[in-house]
Amino acid sequence: MDLTGALTWARPSRVSMKWELKKGDDVIGAMSPPHTFGTSVTASFGADGYNIRKGGIRHSGAAIWKVGSEDKLATMVVGSLGKDTVIAQDGSTYQLSQLGSPDDWILSTADGKDIFSVHRETAGKKPGGVVDVKSPDPHLSELLLLCWFVISTSER
Repeated sequence: MDLTGALTWARPSRVSMKWELKKGDDVIGAMSPPHTFGTSVTASFGADGYNIRKGGIRHSGAAIWKVGSEDKLATMVVGSLGKDTVIAQDGSTYQLSQLGSPDDWILSTADGKDIFSVHRETAGKKPGGVVDVKSPDPHLSELLLLCWFVISTSER
């Protein structure tokens, strides 16, 4: 499936804490409400299941791995000034940068190629997000899930 273009993160209903990632009307991914004081979630993308966990004060950042595996697919290291580094299992490096608004973000490769941008919608009764996938990437599913977890639980 070509994921370039617009995707949306939305809650299926006003009372649900679950997130769904949609391309048009098709649900392509999902994320459970946060567990363990908001530090971990389970997620899916297609048929694959994932665990995502944020660190705490002593170990800031976040990581994602497939359910049943101990090998991290990607790790996010929290930086300063709204710039975080994501390192994939194969060594590919990305930068998640907060733009002027705390609700606008962009993920780029180490060499500056934009992968996707995210606008988080916090106003209104049904929060959500709009993702604009600009370039395909072999780690796109994990990056979309990991970054949305960090962005949606962020208070920056």
